[in-house]
Amino acid sequence: MERNKVYKFFEKRIQALFFIFILINILAILPTFNLICDIFSHFKLQYFFISLFFLLSFIIFSVFTKKKLYFIITAFILAVINFIDLSGYYFANPEIIADKNKNHITIGLFNVLTQNTNYESVYGLIDIKKPDIVILQETDDDWINALITKGINKEYPYSKIHTRRDNFGISIFSKYPMNAEIELWDLRGVPVIKADVTKDKKTITMYAVHTLPPISKEYITTRNLMLEKMNKIAKDKKENLIIAGDFNTTTFSYAYKKYIAQSNLTDSQKYIGSLKGTWCCFHPRILHIALEHILSSKDITPIKYETGFPVGSDHLPVFAQYEY
Repeated sequence: MERNKVYKFFEKRIQALFFIFILINILAILPTFNLICDIFSHFKLQYFFISLFFLLSFIIFSVFTKKKLYFIITAFILAVINFIDLSGYYFANPEIIADKNKNHITIGLFNVLTQNTNYESVYGLIDIKKPDIVILQETDDDWINALITKGINKEYPYSKIHTRRDNFGISIFSKYPMNAEIELWDLRGVPVIKADVTKDKKTITMYAVHTLPPISKEYITTRNLMLEKMNKIAKDKKENLIIAGDFNTTTFSYAYKKYIAQSNLTDSQKYIGSLKGTWCCFHPRILHIALEHILSSKDITPIKYETGFPVGSDHLPVFAQYEY
């Protein structure tokens, strides 16, 4: 008798939580720029595992009455829906082998976190990976001075540096000749770097972008305008293009689906079949979501996409390799 009471106690509470979970999943897939819906849209991997938890719980608690069967079916449907969204990142190209007859370029993308002072780890990882291009976000004067002191400009003699005291400083370093300029895509003055990098007699236009985070109606509007700008650039320039940065959105948001997924750009993670969570690395890995993105035009093919080890920032660095 006591055991039945315990079962009923937990069953009622799990059912109540499940109704909340259903609402969250509905909000997550609504085709709207609403701030709340946007925030809920990013956690598809977590929703999948939570759906499995509810499914297992209802099976355990069920005596297979019609009412409880509805819970089992609904939990199963939610698991399938979230799995479908995730499946594109795990069943794409299972193995990609670099073509030695083609040219290659590698990119390292770091959101270093302005207040982070672990300069040694960032420089050390750059030295280990040795990417052709290094994009640094949230760089202030202290960050640039520290990296120059360590000798980054010797290995990467071409650079464009834009430091700020807030979290929107941005810099790019290149091993190869580069012409770069700062662009402002919105009235808030969020800087974007446009760089034309020449390697193997080919000039690739790169945009280093750090959008505003979706923490207010104004910020999410600005972020979406920046995503829309990327879409327009991709449609105008269909070749020799790479756009990289912290977009402050995952691929599951309505804004990403509307402006980026519908563009002419190749999503490196989806092409390779590897969904890598990059934020927030202060939390357990299962809670990470992928805010960093490196996108390319169709003539530049992704062959590798991976995250680096933690460097003191709330974001993991990302490394990608392309052939053309």
